[in-house]
Amino acid sequence: MYRYTPHMIVMIALYPSGLSVHPLSFQGIDIQFRYQHSPHDWFCRFFGEYDGMVLPGEAAIGELCMFSSDSHSGQFWVGMPFQLALGQPAVADGIILDVVEPSMLAPTPFY
Repeated sequence: MYRYTPHMIVMIALYPSGLSVHPLSFQGIDIQFRYQHSPHDWFCRFFGEYDGMVLPGEAAIGELCMFSSDSHSGQFWVGMPFQLALGQPAVADGIILDVVEPSMLAPTPFY
């Protein structure tokens, strides 16, 4: 299977099964990426640490590759929260652990 070069390393927590969430494949799934200061969702590919599934209620570390990487210059920082979605409903919360692509890195904001 072809692997994309990751743009960031992330940790996700799949929502519990009570919200009708299905397992996610770690072998490379195209999924929507949502972050707070963006007006819409972006598509990305998610790869996990191992080839398998993450089940509802579980957390996992993986890699994300943004499909429209030029649109995200200076947008991501370590510790930034985001959501993954399949269609309209979000299926997982996440946090960025590392931004691998230097052009996407933003300074960490102070709150």
